[in-house]
Amino acid sequence: MRLSVSMIARNEESCLATALTSVIGADELVVVDTGSFDRTKQIAASFGAVLYDFPWVDDFAAARNFSLSKCTGDWVLIVDADEELEPGGIEKVRAAIERAGDFKTIGVQVVAKTNGETHVFPRLFKRCPEVFWKGAIHNHLSVSETNPSDVRIFYGYSEAHKADPDRALRILTKELERDPQLVRETYYLAREHWYRKDYATAAKWYTDYLTRGTWPPEVADAWLMLARCRWALRQGDAARAACVRAIGVNANFKEAIVFMAQLCGPKNRARWAAFAEGANNDSVLFVRAAATPAATQATAAQDVERKAGVFYPHGNTHRGKFTAGAGCVFHNGMAIDCTGDVTIGDHCMMLRGVKIYTHDHAFLHGEIPDVTKERGLTQIPLFIGSNVSICEDAVILPGVRTIGNDAVIGHSAVVTKPVGPGEIWAGNPARLIGRRDDHRERRK
Repeated sequence: MRLSVSMIARNEESCLATALTSVIGADELVVVDTGSFDRTKQIAASFGAVLYDFPWVDDFAAARNFSLSKCTGDWVLIVDADEELEPGGIEKVRAAIERAGDFKTIGVQVVAKTNGETHVFPRLFKRCPEVFWKGAIHNHLSVSETNPSDVRIFYGYSEAHKADPDRALRILTKELERDPQLVRETYYLAREHWYRKDYATAAKWYTDYLTRGTWPPEVADAWLMLARCRWALRQGDAARAACVRAIGVNANFKEAIVFMAQLCGPKNRARWAAFAEGANNDSVLFVRAAATPAATQATAAQDVERKAGVFYPHGNTHRGKFTAGAGCVFHNGMAIDCTGDVTIGDHCMMLRGVKIYTHDHAFLHGEIPDVTKERGLTQIPLFIGSNVSICEDAVILPGVRTIGNDAVIGHSAVVTKPVGPGEIWAGNPARLIGRRDDHRERRK
């Protein structure tokens, strides 16, 4: 049985040699270049690859099918330029082919280098007319079979992706504009918005997907991710309801059970945690290692955002980054507009009803009479130092930019200017009324 390796690439000089080294031993290496202007082609040629050019048309299936048409092996293995087959992988691939019997496809374990997230995908298949690629992005084979193997491919994140970070979002949006009833694309569009922390839009698309999705592993994952969106949006009851639906689809979905434990109070948390111990992740779409420190930190960060009332009013076009240090306390009823970056130091306390804004509109443009129309938006970052106290119902307006270490903002204050370290501000508009060091001196 002759084995071909099929790869599409563009500007992958930083990682291509690693990928090609990992598949040495295959009978044929076909590399399709979709428009490189770095050393990608030269590197591929140095490994003896058969090179072809294909103009990029925002369609991965088109590029992969072109590459497939140039392969001559009996079986084809797909390895992307930012991936690598495990050591000894070619021998394991050949052994899997020998065991394949009447199967046309073989599932491969695709593992993230960063966090170990794993999913099984048919990257190895028999070259025959009925097997081909479908889907412009997150594409899949025309033949669906359950035939897993122990072959592993490890993937990273190509530097070339930084040149077009919105590629997946763009292609998925275009595909759904073309056909709003696409199912798989709806699921992955929701995931793109989740990555961007646009939880409201992600929830919309996950909900849309769940009206049409039928494949249980994907349906269970969509319910879990909808639960995570609802929790981030401070919709606790809806989050718990969605998480239960995920577990209902797959009672072995460990990540969903662990998340359910996090959503519950102390009485139920221990019971859900015990259930999670017995879950084996059978038939789970993405095994994200829910109990790993990285996953726990990600969930903790989402919880902090929820407690702090972080929201993204212009998340589709202007989205800041929220960071809070250790030991911060956020009370109920807060709202932090994260259009611009918001950075909060350690051990800060923000009481009930605090409002923070980091964007402004050009309302003075009189040539746009309708105040509901877009007039231009300005992102204004805010840095809050450590040991800062902001009292009930205080408002921090755009343009403040900095609140120094140890500062205090009084009850119902409306702050419009930068606040220095140790300063105490109060009033509407707020003004400097003292310094914490002055109060320490009086007490001596």
